[in-house]
Amino acid sequence: MGPRHGALAAACMLSAVLLAACGGEQSSAAQWRASHPDPAGLTFDESAPGICALTPQFGDEAPAAIDYMDGRYIQKAKAAHPASAPGTEIATSADWKVSTAGGELFLLTPSALFTYQKTAGC
Repeated sequence: MGPRHGALAAACMLSAVLLAACGGEQSSAAQWRASHPDPAGLTFDESAPGICALTPQFGDEAPAAIDYMDGRYIQKAKAAHPASAPGTEIATSADWKVSTAGGELFLLTPSALFTYQKTAGC
């Protein structure tokens, strides 16, 4: 590699550092992703567009959306951790429990309960 290639590589590295420092687009996964794989029958999504006036606010703590049985459920609320998950448990991922009740999904984590609303029909 000649001096010209070295200078180009250095310029590219500097651009990447500046982009990250200035709040540029990040490609890293949410912190929860590595320890919470998708359970059978569900897909945890790290991002979700604001659908039906719902914009996930806690995507760094839990999935922004969950795909389940041909439906997409968007994170809509976070509450204190209850004694147990509401409804019927349908899946687990590490220390998380996913349940369903009243047309909604619930994700119970060790610290909180997240509610997800189905996007179809809104």
